[in-house]
Amino acid sequence: ITELTLAKLKAENEHDKLKAVFDNAPDLLWIKDPKGVYISCNKRFEELYGAKEKDIVNKTDYDFVDKELADFFISHDKLAMNSKKPLSNFEDLTFPDGHKEYTQTIKSKIVDSKGEIIGVLGIGRDITELKVKELQLIEQQKELQSIYDTTKDGLAIVDMETNFIKVNKAFCD
Repeated sequence: ITELTLAKLKAENEHDKLKAVFDNAPDLLWIKDPKGVYISCNKRFEELYGAKEKDIVNKTDYDFVDKELADFFISHDKLAMNSKKPLSNFEDLTFPDGHKEYTQTIKSKIVDSKGEIIGVLGIGRDITELKVKELQLIEQQKELQSIYDTTKDGLAIVDMETNFIKVNKAFCD
């Protein structure tokens, strides 16, 4: 009985450590079974659906989002479960408090020791700040291209062997 009790305590300790890592991850983390039913999620994911894990587990996306978005999530789950590697996509997510996040989502199938699919792991990372910076760079690029194209000065870009890479209209004139 003592060995059994020690083994149980050790298992509970390991479970608590894994749960602490899972819950304290800054990304959205969730696990679903092959039918799309939630098995587990972390604290960050609870924020997305505005519900505690106990109220998310045993439910599907259809219980939390509209049919179109739930269909999108489920289709990506199925793609991930049928893929040999994790799959990635981008999603605009709206949280219950109204704030929005542009998220890169990675989904990967989970297999047991026999190679049987037991579900899908989802990881969502907020990349809103990167998206904003990307859009700013695109705007700057358009602005610089406009200046390059409309300046009255002839501009040319040449490589190390003096081959022309790019010239503007004024240079051609």
